[in-house]
Amino acid sequence: FSVLLRFPLGMATVSSIKTIGLRHESKSEHERRCALVPSDLKDVLQDSGCSLVVQPSETRCLPIKDFEDLGAKVSADMSDCDVIMGIKEVPKNELLANKTYCFFSHVIKGQPYNMPLLQKLLDLKTNLFDYEKLVNERGQRVVAFGKQAGQCGTLNGFNSLNLRLAALGKENPFDICKQAKEYPNLATAKADLTAVGQKIMANGLPKDMVPFVVGVSGKGNVASGVFDVMSALPCLKEWTPAEMQANMASGSYDDKSIYMVVIDGGDLYELKENPNASEFTFQAFGEAPEKYTSPIPRFLPSMTMFINAVFWRNEWPKFITQECLKEQWEKGERKLLVISDVTCDIEGSVEVTVKSTLPDMPSFVYNPSTKAIKDGYEGEGVVIMAVDILPSEQPYESSCAFSGALKPLMGDFLKADFSVPFDELKLPAVWKGACIVYHGELTPSYEYLKPHIEKHKDYVEE
Repeated sequence: FSVLLRFPLGMATVSSIKTIGLRHESKSEHERRCALVPSDLKDVLQDSGCSLVVQPSETRCLPIKDFEDLGAKVSADMSDCDVIMGIKEVPKNELLANKTYCFFSHVIKGQPYNMPLLQKLLDLKTNLFDYEKLVNERGQRVVAFGKQAGQCGTLNGFNSLNLRLAALGKENPFDICKQAKEYPNLATAKADLTAVGQKIMANGLPKDMVPFVVGVSGKGNVASGVFDVMSALPCLKEWTPAEMQANMASGSYDDKSIYMVVIDGGDLYELKENPNASEFTFQAFGEAPEKYTSPIPRFLPSMTMFINAVFWRNEWPKFITQECLKEQWEKGERKLLVISDVTCDIEGSVEVTVKSTLPDMPSFVYNPSTKAIKDGYEGEGVVIMAVDILPSEQPYESSCAFSGALKPLMGDFLKADFSVPFDELKLPAVWKGACIVYHGELTPSYEYLKPHIEKHKDYVEE
């Protein structure tokens, strides 16, 4: 994507940015990440000549002294800052007029709960750049927390399995698996999984867990984090969905292995009228998703845990519906113990994710028969892990990875003159495409949000 990250030859600007502000993440007490870490900020400040203001924070994963050592001013007041950078949405009452903001706004799908925020950004004549829309010429995101979400979601999945087995009073080879936030770093977490795998290889799994199958949807950035953590298990073997079905039928499995089944591409979706069609293309699927369904319900009865780690759109078929899980549950197909829904789309691809959760109560039990939910790990049903800020559970490593990807883009951004009209704004495409609001107006690519704003501008969360 390098062609998008630099200005065209001959392009020159006079920067309007003199001071960078780094926010305290005030949306959630659990949010400890930071958009730019001191080791990267050092070069950004040196190259741009900008000054830095950092809001004090008791929760940020990095000590304030690290920023002070760069010459930063520590102040809750961001009024002197030209650009204000954070991670999560800025609460409406904390927004300042005529500022340039960079954060994950969660507005591009017209999300009702954030339309009042978008309206406020318009009213205050701000500029808004959304990290989610920083993409290369292939449409791939260039800064993201996807891999870290996959890592933390996998750790939380095994922790949920541990606590569910304990609640059921069952033999539990996963009893040392902790929640992601309880580990000082990823290496320590992986060491625990390695120990679990070694114990399984030595002693075998309880009979009612054999074969132990973990389904994973996707092969993208989020799934790469899942694979990274799963690879710490020395007892791990991989099956394709077809191999899983064949081996389950023939009994070709053992009690000293954990089998990972990766479901992607044509294994995620199939034609309703011709499920055995051999060729699947995303082009055909994208043109008529209503003609497709997901075969994942057929795979679930063989799985102990399912990790959902793939992008999904509202118009696409769901992977796990409330109805299909109810049918299986009432037929006695109850091998599935945990769903770790890393994507966390409420009633989305995993329809039984009926709410998101926070790190202090990451899971709930969903009863397929009654649709009742109960926080924790006790009760009849399947455990759903649905933390929607997963990377915050490993905040330091997540912040370093995100900052490292953002740093190369900052030079061009900080050179820009934001006083000119949008069509004269000299930014590389990677940044200009991420600009949702400019001078208090929706930019051309995001004018589709106007009816969403009008419909939901007075939205009040229950």
